[in-house]
Amino acid sequence: MGLVYAKDKTQETVGGVGQGPQLPSKGARGTRDVLDDARECGDAEIQKVDLTGVTARVDKISIDGLVRTKDDFVKDQVQDVFKARNFEEVIKKAHEARRKLDNLGCFRSVGIFIDTSQGVNSTPDGLEVIFDVKEQKRIVGGVNTMVGSNEGSLVVGLKLPNLAGRGEKISAQYSYGSRRTCNFDVTFSKPLRGSLSPLFTTSIFQHASEWPSSGYKMLENGLLLDLSFFSGQNIRHNLQWEGAYRDLSCLSRSSSFQVREHSGAACNPGSRTRGIQYNKIN
Repeated sequence: MGLVYAKDKTQETVGGVGQGPQLPSKGARGTRDVLDDARECGDAEIQKVDLTGVTARVDKISIDGLVRTKDDFVKDQVQDVFKARNFEEVIKKAHEARRKLDNLGCFRSVGIFIDTSQGVNSTPDGLEVIFDVKEQKRIVGGVNTMVGSNEGSLVVGLKLPNLAGRGEKISAQYSYGSRRTCNFDVTFSKPLRGSLSPLFTTSIFQHASEWPSSGYKMLENGLLLDLSFFSGQNIRHNLQWEGAYRDLSCLSRSSSFQVREHSGAACNPGSRTRGIQYNKIN
């Protein structure tokens, strides 16, 4: 789930939450000073603190590291942190906001820092939650191999993440298999604003394959439209429409009658829905 760092006014960080007796309020000493005093007094064990009893409210949220990403796009992902009323809720809602930021696909890493609130509008129990993000590179590519039960493939991929600053992504992938299969597809995806985390995806593809043992080869070109959203905490639904143009041809004059019967061009549009349940990992 990541680490949350509680920072004191001297900018010293403690790598863990709930290890000190209490969160230092404004004007108090830092958590590390309290821990040092406890060790000096000879306390062999530091008592655990019930964080639900530590009153806290979030005065300000800062997101450091934004370059291409638009402010309004990430603001919706962290708004729930302001609803926290104690320190335990602050930690839980901050981690939930971190998960949402990760799911946007715009950042390589997301860190969380919790500090005491300072400034004119700060409150006695106020906190400042800081998200430190590192954005994805403008161009990400790679070359890899895949080995399946029937063939091995060489795959070349290219991605343009966070293209316009609101999570848009263009990806292209080309693969060539040892059995003369050739696949190419270009995909564009864009997150939409809403409480169900909708995601719109469109893809164009071309699949070519040859099957000498069966005496035919097939070329398929198509378009796929997909709208996905969450109907529950761990259930994602996909509404899809796919249109494909298929051309099946014989490889030799000795191809079977069943192959000749289905050879030629055909257009196959269709729609489908599906739901996927994700298991929650603590």
